[in-house]
Amino acid sequence: MQTLLHLLDQVESSGAFSVSGTLPPIPPGLTVAGIGHIGLPLTAQQAQALIDRSEQAPFGRREATIVDTDVRKNWQIGATEFDLTNPQWHAAIQSAADQIGHELGLVDCTISAEPYKLLIYEEGSFFTAHRDTEKIPNMFATLVVNLPAAHQGGELIISHAGQSKRYSFADNNLFESSFVAFYADCYHEVKPVTAGYRLCLIYNLAITNRQQQPDLAQQLGIMAEIEQAIQSWKADPAAAPILTYLLEHSYSEQNLSMTNLKHSDFAKASVLLNAAAHCGCQAYLCLVTYHQASYGEVTGYSYGWGSRHGYYDEEDEDDEDDDTGEDDF
Repeated sequence: MQTLLHLLDQVESSGAFSVSGTLPPIPPGLTVAGIGHIGLPLTAQQAQALIDRSEQAPFGRREATIVDTDVRKNWQIGATEFDLTNPQWHAAIQSAADQIGHELGLVDCTISAEPYKLLIYEEGSFFTAHRDTEKIPNMFATLVVNLPAAHQGGELIISHAGQSKRYSFADNNLFESSFVAFYADCYHEVKPVTAGYRLCLIYNLAITNRQQQPDLAQQLGIMAEIEQAIQSWKADPAAAPILTYLLEHSYSEQNLSMTNLKHSDFAKASVLLNAAAHCGCQAYLCLVTYHQASYGEVTGYSYGWGSRHGYYDEEDEDDEDDDTGEDDF
């Protein structure tokens, strides 16, 4: 059904996989249990106090959560251990969340931002490529807020569908906070910090109050062609009994629903499900699981088992890695 695939590729949608911006020059009013108020720009003395109060950040590997400084080396403080006491800060974050939703292609819903962790990167800190997990209901993206702190290195690289974006914060104004947001299923890595300290607030972004269906008025022409392609498939006795279409993004079983689909997926799924219904077909969102296995060769008196090298999950700026993959129809 190459015709149907070609038509679905023409479904109009907008939105990037990551966006960035600058917050107004408003202090967050950051206070940390056991330390007190944290002034910004961050001083070396308070950075060390934060590290002394922190724990080594872990990451997820299949079912386990482990610490391995060859994979991830930075410090974390959980959201229950710090407060953001400036009300104007919360308003600025909500304004940024609204902007992020629009630029990521989510224009028909409300975005909520939930503080998750405070991360501290010192000289030599890094995190290898990984992918975030969905930590709250309806979570779709991660927001990284870089608080004023002098440092070098620590670039954030975000990759999706063969594209990459690189964000550097080393030259930021030391009296402003900048942010980067990206879809949770994007692979991303943090390059080593070469000097100073990088201080980040991590937020989980979630979708609320979304319309069940987008406005399909602009898609009527392509919908008619898709319906014709489906009717041709139905009329072909030699055709496969089931058609599947892989969406662009990945979803967990808990968050797989129309209201949680990301930009282009939402548009394509809406068009396809409506066209299928008009043609008298049943169409569903579902997960597909694939297993990948390999077999080693005999070398002398020992046997080697090959394996696929993957990425790591993180518990915060955060991951998913397994020999079992899940994609969506």
